[in-house]
Amino acid sequence: MRRAVVAAVLAGLVAVAGAQPKDPAAAQAAFAEGQQRYAAGEYLIAADRFEAAYALDPDPVYLFNSAQAYRFGNACAKAVATYQRFLDAAPQAPNVAKVRQYMAQSEDCAKQQAAAQSPPPLVPDPIVTPPPPPPTHPTSDPGRAKRLVGLGLGGVGVVVLGVAGYYSYKSFDYASQREELCNGCMWSDAFTTRQNQLNSKGETAETVARITLVAGGVALLGGVGLYLWGRSDAAEHPTVTVVPTGTGAMAVGAFAF
Repeated sequence: MRRAVVAAVLAGLVAVAGAQPKDPAAAQAAFAEGQQRYAAGEYLIAADRFEAAYALDPDPVYLFNSAQAYRFGNACAKAVATYQRFLDAAPQAPNVAKVRQYMAQSEDCAKQQAAAQSPPPLVPDPIVTPPPPPPTHPTSDPGRAKRLVGLGLGGVGVVVLGVAGYYSYKSFDYASQREELCNGCMWSDAFTTRQNQLNSKGETAETVARITLVAGGVALLGGVGLYLWGRSDAAEHPTVTVVPTGTGAMAVGAFAF
């Protein structure tokens, strides 16, 4: 039977010359466990236990059983290697011919398994040539970008100038509050503290007003300059269309502004 442990085939096999048992009792225990696993169809575990028995007692019988378990467990490459170890250890065994037959079957199985695990060869994809970029056409309004930037910069300038006006107003307001702080009253430390606060706020507001006034003026002037520059570019590229009429023709011009 397939699951019957095949150790009986080698019952009369002599151990390898010069090999001495290390722990026969432990080897028999591992072998018994391997027999149980083999009968239960757990071939790879059984092979491991037979290998353990061989390590404890170098009897080639254990190698043969291990090779058989590997073969039935579909570990074909390990089966081939273990059959070879058995033949090396027992070249005159009575079942050498059968072992070589098992070994040949396992070699075929190992080749099939290796081929199944090998990835298919990579087939390079065809080279794809990207389409040429579309032709670029010159813009019909070369000054448009400058005018838009000029308008945006001018708008920022107007906003900043508004901020400058606000802080100028606050500076005058703090000055007025400081002058009206104590009109006809007795001076005290509280009034002095309040006066210092108003002085500090007034100075800060005046500084901010000056900075924003300069920044806003520069932005506004820069925006106006860019806008006029864009207008001049557009004026150099006017679009003129001739439209026929009943009595002749009419020229229509389009100019950016």
